[in-house]
Amino acid sequence: MHDTALLDLFTTDIGTAEQLLELIDAEFQALTERDLPRLDSLLSDKQPLLALLQQHGGERSRLLLAAGLSADRDGLGALAAGSALGE
Repeated sequence: MHDTALLDLFTTDIGTAEQLLELIDAEFQALTERDLPRLDSLLSDKQPLLALLQQHGGERSRLLLAAGLSADRDGLGALAAGSALGE
């Protein structure tokens, strides 16, 4: 159960990270053009995505701790090693 939930969180976070990358590219363009209103808008667009990543990070930690594992890479590796979904 925990492995499926963690996989779902990672999958969602990959999409979120891709959106952030697009916004960062747009930010670079806005900085190059010195377009401060667009830069401000992009910053507003990034805030909820960053908050979602932070929320999911906390949820991943809680899931690992609930499974009796450490909330770090080693704990994630231990969960993956025993998962029916594979490493």
